[in-house]
Amino acid sequence: MIRKYVGLLCSFIVLLLGVNCYAGAQQRNDMICGPLSFAGIVLDLTNDSQVTRLLGYGKLRNTQFEAKRYFVDRDLRATLIVTMNIIINNKHRELFTVKRLTIADSIDPFLKTAGQEMPVSKYFNPKEILFGLHLGSAQEDVLKRLGKPKKKINENEWRYSAYCCDAADDITLFFENGHIHKIVLAVPDE
Repeated sequence: MIRKYVGLLCSFIVLLLGVNCYAGAQQRNDMICGPLSFAGIVLDLTNDSQVTRLLGYGKLRNTQFEAKRYFVDRDLRATLIVTMNIIINNKHRELFTVKRLTIADSIDPFLKTAGQEMPVSKYFNPKEILFGLHLGSAQEDVLKRLGKPKKKINENEWRYSAYCCDAADDITLFFENGHIHKIVLAVPDE
């Protein structure tokens, strides 16, 4: 119950920030106006503590400079990967804000080889709508909703930009058989 309230509160804060930021902003055809978020997690705003409150602990995997939390949906068909930067201060590791969200319509290979119980989160819904789209949406639907991509890496990888108060984030859509099978929301590297 508390997780729902936290998610609603985050959404409300994003809405308020949006009203403030966009009062004088002009919509551009090659960009999406708004902060990127999924499952209550807002890029460059939500931290690890908030992620665990929203979705649970998942499966944590640390590398030298980043940490990833993996979550699987109830049907064991999709994976959400939350990537955060790690900063080391005086030999103390701190997890900072979320820098990338990956939503895929399959189980990540890392989870299959981990040999442990799947990190199911009942709060991760892979059918959640993002800019009118979701996993499984057709390329034609993407073109109708978002227009032409900012950058078309190839036929199966399209990149769009989103902006909020001068902060630009990237949305990369990966297609398989003409339908979205992976969505990556990311803060560009500085």
